[in-house]
Amino acid sequence: MGDHAVMADPVVTVLSARTNIKDVQSYVEQRYIEASASLDEKLGYARYNDPVEPPYRAQCGRGVIHCGHNPWLEAKKVDDLRVEVDADGKEVLKWGKPNPA
Repeated sequence: MGDHAVMADPVVTVLSARTNIKDVQSYVEQRYIEASASLDEKLGYARYNDPVEPPYRAQCGRGVIHCGHNPWLEAKKVDDLRVEVDADGKEVLKWGKPNPA
């Protein structure tokens, strides 16, 4: 939300559809920490003894895993994921919404 939260490339990565949902949650949490935390905070979260609790945990709801607050990361399962080339010759990802179960 807002100009300060705009990302140059809204797609962070692509994970296999076979990836366990708990692994996706862990990945989203870690990517959020990588993108938003200071080095001191990262050390606190990674500490073996008495680690600091990250401010945001990945939450599941309505087919989406999200983490953070303005900006935030989302993970969602999609159908028909494909690469297309735009008018400038740049590769872009396109996808459809998953069919309801």
